[in-house]
Amino acid sequence: MRQHVYHGLPLQALESHFTELVSCAHSVCLFTDGGASQLTQIWIKQRTGQPEPEIMDSRSQGHAIPALRALDRVREKIHPVLQICEVRTIAADELWLSPCYRQHSVSIHFTWVADTAAVSPVVAPVEAQLAPFGARPHWGKIFTSSPKMLRLPDFRDLVREPGSTGKFGNAFTRRHLALHA
Repeated sequence: MRQHVYHGLPLQALESHFTELVSCAHSVCLFTDGGASQLTQIWIKQRTGQPEPEIMDSRSQGHAIPALRALDRVREKIHPVLQICEVRTIAADELWLSPCYRQHSVSIHFTWVADTAAVSPVVAPVEAQLAPFGARPHWGKIFTSSPKMLRLPDFRDLVREPGSTGKFGNAFTRRHLALHA
């Protein structure tokens, strides 16, 4: 594995080269600290001696630049409470409650400062900016929006099955998935 790190790509330059950039290697991660309209770092990880993967379906990347532009509109709110924001592509999966269920995705992950009182008021404006693009929350991150999971009814049925013994029912699933095991 070989990794290259680049610094300071303006978002404007990313607009015309996004698909090319995220498809150039085995793994490409784009980072911004939200301080300016630019990527702070780009990490390109290449496998040595192996062909790189095929380009991910460009339709899955169609919302990436508009979503980043939308987030740039609330950058002043985000920046004070943001440690880093990572943008990367993720292949589709078959996990019922996954944000990537049956769709290739571009994910935008936020690592916030450890101050819930300061971060909480910023989450709703971020979600509002991303809502027009069909954003789905990551269960391991902070979110306030309701889930838009295609297989949620199936999951609810699974939880209610007599043999499930409540193993999927907890405060988190009751609160966010309206589960009543």
